[in-house]
Amino acid sequence: MQGTRLGIFFVRAIGLGQTGRRRDFPTAKPQNPTERGEAMPLRVVDTFYSELPFTLDSEADLVLVVCSDWRFSDDGGQGQHMPVPDGHLQRFEKRLQGQGLRHIDHEEFPGGPGAFIDDESANVTHRWTQLLTGLHGLREVFLLSHGDCGAYKARYPGKTAEDLLEIQQGDLIEVREQLERAFAAAGHEVKVRIGMALPRHDGREDVIFVEYE
Repeated sequence: MQGTRLGIFFVRAIGLGQTGRRRDFPTAKPQNPTERGEAMPLRVVDTFYSELPFTLDSEADLVLVVCSDWRFSDDGGQGQHMPVPDGHLQRFEKRLQGQGLRHIDHEEFPGGPGAFIDDESANVTHRWTQLLTGLHGLREVFLLSHGDCGAYKARYPGKTAEDLLEIQQGDLIEVREQLERAFAAAGHEVKVRIGMALPRHDGREDVIFVEYE
């Protein structure tokens, strides 16, 4: 995560359909509530239609827990550093989909999996993950931290990059153990995987994704 900015964390959950059984909304544009003459508690200032089908089936195979850092959805500068459908993280997701994990939910927090360790956010992040597991029938959780993370720099000022990497790897192990115990207690059979996205600055200037045992 860039700098030391700690924003409000959010969940971006993409619910996609079960294989071979998609029930999509009609492609016709929905009517704006204001066009129906309904009273609205909020004043509409703008609308945008994506014009893509949306499925009612929400089962997912995996939830990917990542940092909210925009750089990992970036195009590497090829389009003036703008988020693109084929950024670093999106390419990693394609690899996961190639492993049969077709539908992927997302949890994005400053520090990614580190939010499960922080005293102020741990209860919420664990509760949200259990909620998604129950609602979407998840089979796997992938905890993905990254190098040059501003949230960890803010939490551990003065630590070197090597120190932070060691702390992050220790947190990944701890969070995996916590989730495995919680899933077992709830009767959920969910595999927890851990890894890191590591920017390389040795002339290649790209990102390598590493999965650990």
